[in-house]
Amino acid sequence: MDCSVFQYIGIFTSLYFIVKIVLKLIEGSRLYIFSTYPDFNKYGKWSVVTGSTDGIGKETAIQLASSGQNIVLISRSEEKLRNVANEIESKHNVQTKCLTIDFSDDEEIYDKIADFVQGLDVGTLVNNVGIAQEISCFHEHPNLSKFLRDIIRLNVISVIKVII
Repeated sequence: MDCSVFQYIGIFTSLYFIVKIVLKLIEGSRLYIFSTYPDFNKYGKWSVVTGSTDGIGKETAIQLASSGQNIVLISRSEEKLRNVANEIESKHNVQTKCLTIDFSDDEEIYDKIADFVQGLDVGTLVNNVGIAQEISCFHEHPNLSKFLRDIIRLNVISVIKVII
């Protein structure tokens, strides 16, 4: 049986795409079915999570605690901090420390954070603090200068200053 050049090209192209699909399936199963998590304890016994009372920050703190990490919870709501700390301690048998900080405050908050974690074996930082607000017209915002200052402090400066 004679095969033309086009048939060979078709066969090789089909094999190429089949191999790519199989490799993607293997990669996906490795990531989603047989996933492994890093051993955070080899970096340090404590993790610091900012913005830890709601949403992604809270869930990140819970997941770190489930892996055996002690958690430093940082947020602006003391009541929510206590609730999250109690939940984590009761479910995961780890220690928590709570620090009430509003990242839109002055620059001294970073010294407070440094003093608070002094002496702890911190190996992981999840800097989750930030704000996002949809505004259609900036010029209509009631307090635009404070709003912009808070966005810069929470979404830009905190990212750099918390690590330093």
